[in-house]
Amino acid sequence: MIRPITNLLAIGRLRTHCITEPYIIATNRHLSQMHPIKRLVLPSFRYTMQINSVARLALINAGGVIESTFSPGRYCMQISSDAYDQLWRFDHEALPADLISRGMAVEDSTAPHGVKLTIEDYPFANDGLLIYDAIKQWATSYVNYYYPQAHLVEFDKELQAWWHEIRTVGHADKKDEPWWSQLKTQDDLIGIVSTIMWVSSGHHSAVNFGQYDFAGYFPNRPTMARLKMPNEDPTDEEWQSFVKGILDFNNSNYSSLAVNMAASSLNFKNSHWQSQLLTYWPPMNPD
Repeated sequence: MIRPITNLLAIGRLRTHCITEPYIIATNRHLSQMHPIKRLVLPSFRYTMQINSVARLALINAGGVIESTFSPGRYCMQISSDAYDQLWRFDHEALPADLISRGMAVEDSTAPHGVKLTIEDYPFANDGLLIYDAIKQWATSYVNYYYPQAHLVEFDKELQAWWHEIRTVGHADKKDEPWWSQLKTQDDLIGIVSTIMWVSSGHHSAVNFGQYDFAGYFPNRPTMARLKMPNEDPTDEEWQSFVKGILDFNNSNYSSLAVNMAASSLNFKNSHWQSQLLTYWPPMNPD
């Protein structure tokens, strides 16, 4: 129960969608269309604002999908907000720093990525460090090409206004925190843009695209069923009891799409079982 809630609210929503939005707004407000840094980070922001807009209408709104299907109910967004308030730091968002802050790695200058994992068989870190390093190498070459001297970074008015807004407006409640990076040298800029690109691309992919594989399998989400799972060949009576139990638990808070996803995740792709589901859960009116 806790894992999908934590993943979607504190990691998926907070550390990717919510945190990226101030970056996008500041980028569009302060960096001109031809500014090299805007051209560097813009591909990582694709569709984020559109997705966030739709989420506010149907996903994270009061009485929406998350409040209706997650056990904390109307406290779901509060959990996410509290996680941001207590845990979020920009300097911990880059993957190596993230791993170290969570006790999953220690600094090691002799290691391939500058960190040694405390658990060697950790696919997120093993694959993620390769991706993060590739992003940082690309950012390093790009930044050093357009900013061959440090003073070009420090006296780029658009760039300084961009970073100032991210810190003091996008994260106004944290604007005085000592961990914010300065923006005076190429290395400062490389670290900032590498972090932003990692969070909105590699990190988001890791926590987003596995959600259906995990949460779509009912035994991993007891919050939705709270019943014993039927076997692969249930009797009509067992199946009817199972479906009725789900609907009794949370009456009419799911769409017919979720039911079809549930049927698919249980491998009941037979049209008979799907028709039985829709008997209890008719399709929503498209109007």
